Amino acid sequence: MKSLELRTRGPLLIVFYRGAWCPFCNLTLQAFQERYSEIANRGVTLVAISPQTPDHSLTLQEKHGLRFPVLSDSGNKVAQQFGIVFELDRDLRVVQEQFGVDISSFNGDHSFQLPVPAVFLVSKDGKVLDSFVEVNYMKRLAPETAIAWIDEI
Repeated sequence: MKSLELRTRGPLLIVFYRGAWCPFCNLTLQAFQERYSEIANRGVTLVAISPQTPDHSLTLQEKHGLRFPVLSDSGNKVAQQFGIVFELDRDLRVVQEQFGVDISSFNGDHSFQLPVPAVFLVSKDGKVLDSFVEVNYMKRLAPETAIAWIDEI
């Protein structure tokens, strides 16, 4: 699904997350699900994007009963356009493996590239209206803040 197709209905609220293996990402997506109706009723399409494979995205969507699209960004192509991709260093890879997280399996490649957790509000014509990008993966945008952005447009 391309952003142009998604934007035909109006603005997009894009939530970039690292993957289903990330507990902070899961909590963030659940928080946005709780406010989904408020976002949709304002004419905004909410989508979540990660580099994980479509199977992992679908599993996450079903597990949490997410009513918004959970899209796969193979190779982080979309995240690269937003300038939010980083490579997980070797020490962090080892830590993830010790916790039983196989990022290569989740993402379907061996790049160890992930998006910085971020939220973007994008207008119907593709302009970024607001954004939240935070390298500390534990700090996330509250859905209430995103709703306040939407109310300003």
